[in-house]
Amino acid sequence: MARPSKPRDYLVSESAAMREVADRIDELADRDVPVLVEGEPGTGRELIARVIHLSSARRLQDFVSVKGGTAPTGTFSDSSGATSSSVLRRANGGTLLLKDLVALPKRSQQRLRKLLGRRTGNDEDTTITGVVDVRVVATTDPELGRAVDAGVFSADLYRCFLGHTLIIPPLRERVADIPPLASNLVRGYGRTMGRKRIRISTRAFDRMVAYAWPGNVAELKAVCRRLAVRAEYGKVEPEDLEAVLPMTVARAPLEKTSFEDMVRAKLTEFLRNMDGYPIEGLYEQVLDRVERPLLSVIMEYTGNNQVKAAEILGLNRNTLRRKLSERGVRALGVSACGGARGRGKTAKGS
Repeated sequence: MARPSKPRDYLVSESAAMREVADRIDELADRDVPVLVEGEPGTGRELIARVIHLSSARRLQDFVSVKGGTAPTGTFSDSSGATSSSVLRRANGGTLLLKDLVALPKRSQQRLRKLLGRRTGNDEDTTITGVVDVRVVATTDPELGRAVDAGVFSADLYRCFLGHTLIIPPLRERVADIPPLASNLVRGYGRTMGRKRIRISTRAFDRMVAYAWPGNVAELKAVCRRLAVRAEYGKVEPEDLEAVLPMTVARAPLEKTSFEDMVRAKLTEFLRNMDGYPIEGLYEQVLDRVERPLLSVIMEYTGNNQVKAAEILGLNRNTLRRKLSERGVRALGVSACGGARGRGKTAKGS
């Protein structure tokens, strides 16, 4: 049997958060345990469920999907070893995707718990000897825990998924993914319309990254489809974005966005908008543009106290002095003890 592709092969992403998701998929794929995929609507929960299937030993078997709120009453019946449910028969040997787990009726919750219990050998009902060979992957929004607390959802069933949960962060918490996702989507929709490669301008990317995307990737897809229609000259500008997106919507807080993700997003935008390969010496240019403001901010923060600045940066003082000189960062009136003269501050750490 051919080896499965890696989870990252199926995901268009640049963020550290989605690398963690891919690693978690890798970890869970071949454990053959029930998996709960949790995330806000529109984050791509079904895609992640399918990637779990494609990354597992069951990938050559069927992937069957059913909605929790509309699942037939007998969906999870398994009497005397014979799968009486057509859904289970179709999924036998493969993966059953149960969408919107929290909407599953009480009776179906009980049957699913028994089914999962028999598969893992944890069910107390020994009168039923048959075991259905189905791997269950369920999706839910972040409200499932509250439903358990309120008694609306079975705590026993919830425990079947404990330790096997995969959480997808919302798009606003992985802004580094917005440029590659948008570029990929706009180009794809453009191809279906018979248009040449469509590009998104840096200014348009800035506006996209600054938007909260309450509808997550699903909203991004809808917007990119409309942008592909508007981009008559092969380039998306901020004016096109404003025509299809309510830019007056407030930006969601970005406290959970990592510094690495923000840097990655800016680098991705920069490279994606270059014609051909970038000029030589890019590595040194990037270091200069990052290191110079870092040194400036730290020197200002410490009142030009080189001793304190070197301590914060984890550098020795000679290295700091060399870097200040190389990057053209001027320390105003630095005294022999590393403090700033003429600024009303006392040098600390001297």
